[in-house]
Amino acid sequence: MFNIQYFRFYLVGISIGSCIFTDAYYYCDKQYKLCGDKKHFMCDPDAVPSEGELLGLLPLTGSIKRLYVDRHNEYRNKLAGGDQEFEGGGKFPKATRMREMIWDDELAYLAGMHAKRCSIFRADCHAATRFPDSNQVLWHREFEEKPKEVIDMILHSVHSWWSESKHIEDGNAMVDEYPDGLNVTITAHFSAIAYE
Repeated sequence: MFNIQYFRFYLVGISIGSCIFTDAYYYCDKQYKLCGDKKHFMCDPDAVPSEGELLGLLPLTGSIKRLYVDRHNEYRNKLAGGDQEFEGGGKFPKATRMREMIWDDELAYLAGMHAKRCSIFRADCHAATRFPDSNQVLWHREFEEKPKEVIDMILHSVHSWWSESKHIEDGNAMVDEYPDGLNVTITAHFSAIAYE
């Protein structure tokens, strides 16, 4: 049987402070406001099926957080500057407004809770009060033994999300028509981390 290690990263544009104590009650009490008719993931984690054995969650040290955020911002800066290529051979238009990303501990907490389910299935609602439109960017890898180079796995996960841009035939049309012009089956991760 394979062990599955999941890295989850929820992208945000702004961080106001860290969330030290968070539990299901906070989300269940605000479920209707956060999710409308959907059930918040924290109110029913079993709605996301467990699919494997969790080796453990990566400790989110300051260095790991910076690595994730810096790599995302490098890619986003390339897109914002009009240097990101798409499949058709052209380049995406320069961004008129693309903010720098910074880490948010509450969204990282929600991501960790989801990662503990060892599931690639998305939750119906994973919103936070400050980030009601947060998105899920999922990545998994199967191992027969514990991986040795965690940093390489982090960099590989971010690169794999971003490389979905190569599947976009016309980046200019996609930007003009977003979100309607998006092929979510092959570019969902890229669009989630490129869009604020």
